[in-house]
Amino acid sequence: MCDKQLEVIKKQFFCGVPVTEIDWKDFLEHLSWEDQELFIQQTVDSSDNILHPLRVSYQKAFVKYVLDRLGTSEAVHDVVYNAFGRLVATPNTGDSFKHYRVSEQLNLILKENANFISEGTTGLCTWQAGIALAEWCVQNQEIFKGKTKLRKS
Repeated sequence: MCDKQLEVIKKQFFCGVPVTEIDWKDFLEHLSWEDQELFIQQTVDSSDNILHPLRVSYQKAFVKYVLDRLGTSEAVHDVVYNAFGRLVATPNTGDSFKHYRVSEQLNLILKENANFISEGTTGLCTWQAGIALAEWCVQNQEIFKGKTKLRKS
């Protein structure tokens, strides 16, 4: 497994990039049995995703895409099927998150809720402008020293 490509896919996964727009290249074509397990552990089964989960429908689409591609070439690891089964059985809740890895030191996590977002805004999800905000935050780190949450006053 190409670690560099894995990092690209993980970053896109946690940002909620549409599954068909992820830069897969030929990553799934050469995924060994052991690598399939590691891949799922670092995406849908990761501690970051368990603690601050992406939208369930997105995760289902992600694992379904993986299953569709793996099913044509290799034996599929049980962990992939288990992840899909768990996601199918998980109801969509109001809250979900997007993760923007801005730098090695900063991972910006944005909480989304359709009820909150739909009040007078467009799109019912955070925009990619969140990445620009995160980059600004990195450039202005002194404002955020010692803080873990930002709140509207």
